[in-house]
Amino acid sequence: MTAKTTLRTGALVLAGHVAAAAVGVAALRIYTELAPPGVFGEANLLLSALALGMQVVIAPFTASQLRFHSQAQARGDGGQFTRESLVWSLRAALVLAIVCSVGFSLWRQWHGESAEILAAGASAIWLIAMTVRNVLMSRLQAERRQAAYTAIQVLESILLAVLTALALRQSATIGSYVVGQVVAIAVLLMPLVRLAPWPKALKGERGRANAGFLSNVLSYGVPFVPMSMLTWVANLADRYAVAFLLGASAVGEYVAPFAIASRGMALVNVGLNDFFRPILFDAENQDTAKAQRVFRSWIATSVCLSAAALVFLHFAGGLVSSILLAKEYRASAVGVMMWVALGYGIFGVNQIFETRLLSLNRSARLLPSMALGAATNILFSLVLVSRNGIIGAAEATCASFALQAIGAALMLYLALRQARIGQAQLPA
Repeated sequence: MTAKTTLRTGALVLAGHVAAAAVGVAALRIYTELAPPGVFGEANLLLSALALGMQVVIAPFTASQLRFHSQAQARGDGGQFTRESLVWSLRAALVLAIVCSVGFSLWRQWHGESAEILAAGASAIWLIAMTVRNVLMSRLQAERRQAAYTAIQVLESILLAVLTALALRQSATIGSYVVGQVVAIAVLLMPLVRLAPWPKALKGERGRANAGFLSNVLSYGVPFVPMSMLTWVANLADRYAVAFLLGASAVGEYVAPFAIASRGMALVNVGLNDFFRPILFDAENQDTAKAQRVFRSWIATSVCLSAAALVFLHFAGGLVSSILLAKEYRASAVGVMMWVALGYGIFGVNQIFETRLLSLNRSARLLPSMALGAATNILFSLVLVSRNGIIGAAEATCASFALQAIGAALMLYLALRQARIGQAQLPA
């Protein structure tokens, strides 16, 4: 791939990220106008729990597919490999769907509320549809079909916004919200099936690639389970603490401004990561001093952009909330957005530390800092939400990210020190 082609592809991917994020943020105004905070909050709690289930149960299969698809394709087994990924992922999704649907209904009844059969059933279908979507999207990504992959992401954000809004307009309930999401994914599968493609994925002699696929899952995919759980807790435990202490309506008032700030900062972090990560890895393979310069440049750029975002929200946060959120969601919006933006700015620096550890082949050292972030988010959320309400939840997220970054920095310092000692002991 030439430099010109690489630049064009990078610009296309960045434009896709920007478009998808813009649609998602714009959709918040529609959602918050149509759904009361209690409905919006509980629907997000439900979908976040389903996402955790997918990360724990299904992600090992799709992660292994993404990592080893090119090898299977080189052997001429690409379609069969996708088929095995799909079959095993759907088996796991079916079990997860049953557990989640029953668990959600029991949870509602335990709180003295209706079982929400529509939401429970739609949740099960959502898990199945998302599993198919993830397997086919992983194939596109593994084959480096960036244009198709980016187009599908943008189309998905549009479908989710439009169809969820239409469902909420018919009935502002949790079930309608989830149904809108399910219909959007189902419609998305129509073009995705043709691009992936589905027919070829289901052809081939069954079992020929089965043993190889499962061994890859056990060796490569399974370790993603604890990492996924820790990441989920570090990022989302705060909203469950809000639900436990303040109720579902407070979750809705918290999640809406949280989404605005976090998506904006995530866009910055993803863009910087896509630009600097390959440069850092290449520099590490050639010259440690050059890698250190790239590392410092990445941190400086991230800090400057995060500071600019905070200044913008300080002066224009009220205007942003008035444009993107319905009136009943605005009371604490600016405070939430400021703390979340600061937290995700720190999280961006933490990702730089983690990527530097990966460049040194020290992936195992990521777990202590991730565990620290997860544990402190739970602790801080319970303490600060009870004291400061939803602002306290945003403060807890920021504080937990800060401690996670400190832990990652310490792990990186130890890894760099060990690397220097190893180099000093090499014979001249």
